[in-house]
Amino acid sequence: KAKRKVKSKQSVEETARVLRVDAIEEARKLLDIFLDTETTGFCGKSEVIEIAAVDVDGNVLIDSFVKPLSLVPNQVSEIHGIYDHHLINAPNWNDIWQSDLKSIFNKKSMFGAYNCPFDRRMVEQSNKLMKIKDSLLKANGFA
Repeated sequence: KAKRKVKSKQSVEETARVLRVDAIEEARKLLDIFLDTETTGFCGKSEVIEIAAVDVDGNVLIDSFVKPLSLVPNQVSEIHGIYDHHLINAPNWNDIWQSDLKSIFNKKSMFGAYNCPFDRRMVEQSNKLMKIKDSLLKANGFA
C-alpha cells in the first residue's frame, strides 16, 4: 500500500491564505470596484437598506444605511442585524443615488460583489421603486 502524505493543519491554512491572496490579486486585475448590499428581503419589492463600495486599493467610496419605503421584516433583520431604528435618520435611495452612487456607477468601472446577480438586481430594483430611470449598471461590467 502506498503511504499518503498528510498535510499539517498549518500547511493547509497557509495554502488557503496563499490562494486567497492570489484570488484578490487576480480580481484587482479585472475589477475596479467591489460592492455589497443588505436588503429588506429577496422578493420583487425588496429594497437596499445598506450599501458599501470600495475600490481595489481599499478606499471606501460609500458606506451608508438607506431608509427604505417599507419596514424591514423582523426575520430579515435577524439575519443581517439591521433594524428599522438603525434606518430612521438614513438618507433615502434617491438621495444616495443622486449624491454618491450615480457618480460611482458612471465611472465605467468593472464591479464585483460577493453575490453579484443579487446585488445588481437589488440596485436596479431600488432604482425602479424610487422611479429612477438611470440604469447605469447595465452600461458597466458587473462580475
